[in-house]
Amino acid sequence: MQKIFPNTFFLIFLTIFLLNKVTIAKELIFKLDKVAEGIYYHKSILDEPNIRNQGLIANLGLIVGDENILVVDAGPSKILARKLIASIKNISNKPIRYLILTHRHFDHAFGIEAFKELNTIIYMSKKEFYYLKKDGPAIFNNLVKNRGFKNTGVNFNNIEENDINFLEDEKILDLGNRKVLIKNLGAAHTMGDIIIYDYKTKTYFVGDLLFKGRAAAFTDANLIEWRKKINFFSKEPWKIIIPGHGEVIKKKEDLNDTLVWLKFVQKSIERSLENGDMLSEVLQYDMPKKINHLELKIITLKEGLKRQFEIIK
Repeated sequence: MQKIFPNTFFLIFLTIFLLNKVTIAKELIFKLDKVAEGIYYHKSILDEPNIRNQGLIANLGLIVGDENILVVDAGPSKILARKLIASIKNISNKPIRYLILTHRHFDHAFGIEAFKELNTIIYMSKKEFYYLKKDGPAIFNNLVKNRGFKNTGVNFNNIEENDINFLEDEKILDLGNRKVLIKNLGAAHTMGDIIIYDYKTKTYFVGDLLFKGRAAAFTDANLIEWRKKINFFSKEPWKIIIPGHGEVIKKKEDLNDTLVWLKFVQKSIERSLENGDMLSEVLQYDMPKKINHLELKIITLKEGLKRQFEIIK
């Protein structure tokens, strides 16, 4: 039997380590795709948060006016938010005047500090800010401990109430020859989901109100209200919707990736309560064929149902 010397083990380990680092660097490059005049977005991978993606799993976007830039969501850490800002500067040197946080979840909001450094005007739901401050530190610590996140990603002591403009209804912002509506829809995916509408191109940024190609996460959701809010887009005219996760939406039938999934989740909860089924049994329920193509169904269902059952109890 051939002997393997210690130096060989070291070289194997070093090679794996370096390859892993290269892979991480590759995945964490921002690519801002132009989807309409003055409208750009970074399409993230459909994945769970892990050491390689560092939570860069949500779509981020921007709207460029004649005078200012509006950014949609801050990403999962100040480190990555700074990289996003650098990528934006490659598109335009106009000031980043506004940051709109669609909701509090880590992949959308934990990069807020990088925008504070620019004195950006930040809008967010007041309820969502409350839960960001209340639950954010524990969530971040869990991501560091169990998902391999860098522990320098966010300092919640640097995020204060006077840093935020609370949006409880709607407001029109002028970016310079470009008016944009920001609107708090209230309870849906979270306690206060904000959407952004660009009048010039009839484009919506909707955060996690909609998912494309991925099972929608629903741990903090009001499922009934969420489906009602999505129905708004079935009736209203629009050209482009940029969801919180997945490809750009251009057809109304693509709303079904989220609508059919949420209906299945709601019916599953009702059925389990009626039959007294355990979580393991619910995970065996047959899913509609219309959502067979969705990524991350089982893990999303498992995590979401555990939380929803806690709320119901």
